[in-house]
Amino acid sequence: MSTDLTPMELIPVLDLQPLLDGDERGIKALAVDLGKALEETGFFSIINHGVPWSMVEAVYDATRQLHALPQSQKDAITMDRPHGGYLGMGAGTSYASEIAGEVRKPNQNEAFFVHEGGYLEGKPGIPTSKVSKT
Repeated sequence: MSTDLTPMELIPVLDLQPLLDGDERGIKALAVDLGKALEETGFFSIINHGVPWSMVEAVYDATRQLHALPQSQKDAITMDRPHGGYLGMGAGTSYASEIAGEVRKPNQNEAFFVHEGGYLEGKPGIPTSKVSKT
């Protein structure tokens, strides 16, 4: 891959409009593009997703606030499958494909998972509780 490419040329952009329109041919092409993005790059950007920009900005703001919390406060937001929560640095293990069956080193990232209807809704002190669903 050429190093002369700009970051926007390196990040695949997936357009969800065919999905919103119910365009079967477009959806199949989107699925191919998604697979390619995941296999070749590992991430992507999405356009025409139907999420209001004000909500996108609110989520980014909540994310910045969450990751700025002291570690002890983040660790208190325990992770569980039905509700989500905080997953600290190195706490997750990445598995290769089931075919390879290999276990890799722990992930070197921290993450916060939010599930709709979970225990985080309306909890004071947790930045994501301020994100409106509308």
